[in-house]
Amino acid sequence: MDTRETKSYSLNNILGTGLLLSGALLCYLRLAAAIQHATIALPSNGSDALGLLPATGLVVARVLQDLTLSPVSVFSAFLYFLLSCWPLAVVSLGAILLRKNLFAALPPASSWNSDAPSSSGARK
Repeated sequence: MDTRETKSYSLNNILGTGLLLSGALLCYLRLAAAIQHATIALPSNGSDALGLLPATGLVVARVLQDLTLSPVSVFSAFLYFLLSCWPLAVVSLGAILLRKNLFAALPPASSWNSDAPSSSGARK
């Protein structure tokens, strides 16, 4: 008798793997581009860095003013934040499609509580 496990190459497995890998690649590329942009934009010597502190304070004050005075800008900022996180949504969708294969080694949820000792400490 053959004891090897047979792997099923279903559509969920193929799509889940593709989405998971492409989402991870997109996250990496966005992070690498942000780091590259930050290293180019920020000065390398310390004397220019002190001039950035007042400018950063003014930018934060302006953003807070816009967010408090205009409710539409709060919604647009939230929408912009959600749109900037779309590669994480692709990774999550891939993980959802692969949940039976990724978490197959975990015991079922019903057996988690049966092995745990009682919290009261009293024996029955």
